[in-house]
Amino acid sequence: LDETKTLLKNVEASWLDEDNRMNEEIQQALQEGRTRRKKSLEFKLGFHNKENIISYLCRELFLPTYGFPTRVAELELPQEEGDSTKKVGPSRAMHLALREYAPGKTVLIDHKNYRVAGLIPKRHYNPEKNTPVTTRQFWTCSNCGAGAEGFQLKCTMCQGPVTNRKYLEPQSFTVDFQEPYSPVDDAQPQHMIQVQCILPANEVKIQTVQDLAHGMQLEVYRDGLAKIVLFNDGLKPEKQGQIGFVHCYFCHRTEALTQGTLWRDRFGLDSAGHHYGLLEHDKFCSGLESNLEHQLSIGFSYKTDAVVLKAPRLWGSSHKIATTIGVALRDIFSEALSVIAEDVEFLIEKWGEEYQIILYDRQEGGAGLVAQLPELLPSLWPQVEQRLHCRDKENQGCDSACHYCLLTSQTESLAEKGLLQRKLALEIFTKVPELSWGSPAQEAD
Repeated sequence: LDETKTLLKNVEASWLDEDNRMNEEIQQALQEGRTRRKKSLEFKLGFHNKENIISYLCRELFLPTYGFPTRVAELELPQEEGDSTKKVGPSRAMHLALREYAPGKTVLIDHKNYRVAGLIPKRHYNPEKNTPVTTRQFWTCSNCGAGAEGFQLKCTMCQGPVTNRKYLEPQSFTVDFQEPYSPVDDAQPQHMIQVQCILPANEVKIQTVQDLAHGMQLEVYRDGLAKIVLFNDGLKPEKQGQIGFVHCYFCHRTEALTQGTLWRDRFGLDSAGHHYGLLEHDKFCSGLESNLEHQLSIGFSYKTDAVVLKAPRLWGSSHKIATTIGVALRDIFSEALSVIAEDVEFLIEKWGEEYQIILYDRQEGGAGLVAQLPELLPSLWPQVEQRLHCRDKENQGCDSACHYCLLTSQTESLAEKGLLQRKLALEIFTKVPELSWGSPAQEAD
């Protein structure tokens, strides 16, 4: 009962922090005379105050989410002539929708090619009330990996440099109702979704184990202490230039920024600054070009469990070795747990001058998978090495990666970038043939 009270107090504190932050931003917008910004924030505050309590308790991990469908997005389609019912395309998990339903993408449904052109803020979206899409901002430290929602000039943990990022968090997506059917073109948002792991920006207790002889350390962030952020930056610029999306806060039309004027043509911008509305009954939006916000990402974040494997003396400065060992470790670990590889995700983060291997539970709130790694890793370490010995005996093993060792549909993009190098990674195992934690798992601040 005491633990339940503590968790509820934490949920209450989180809700009040968000409420106070938005009220402060409203007062700041009022002082600066930014009327539209103030109105948008007031809408967001209203939705914050009316948010479904069950949804909020799930998001804050007070209620369990494992096994429940969460973060599911729909694609809204135009109604057929004479049909008044709402029509939607296939539902997608949000991490897939960010790639498949990103504004600017074309989607083939029932032999018709639709072009996605906007975001839907919430399930209770009301176009007449100009419901805003949730805009979130977070900062991350490039030194230690700490971060949080909001804006900072320097890290609150190590005082290091930080990167501030703003993104739109849609509920669902919609096609261009003005011109729903579209030919396929090459200027479509990139397929790769960017992923970041954000560690707590305050002192928390984590489990830490070490192999002192080889300078390896494993940190375990349980109970949703880690936050995963996924976002789509739109088109990849051919040269250094703008990335992201252009978004109208009035009608929610959204387009990927492009080199040249293609994005302006898609928006239908005229010399007076007007652009096409998104819905069928509005030929032009009431907003002007000056109301458009540029260089936004679209994405979402969630809390989960994560482990961070650090080895500055082994692969600290090598992106290729860290990536290769991360892929092999994720595959061996998921096989040991008898789960599919996608249930345990991995990513490589560079904090300071060193690369870290991060494994995390795909399930929002955590599924208790990666928390088992400290106990299992010493026994799995020789199997990770074995996986790096290519089983293609006919060719006496591959040069870097192949389907006999590391290559799968999920790792092809890494191989194309030259980040899977099994022979380089095998050199680590000559230095560390076996792992031995120097002390029992301990709690550390």
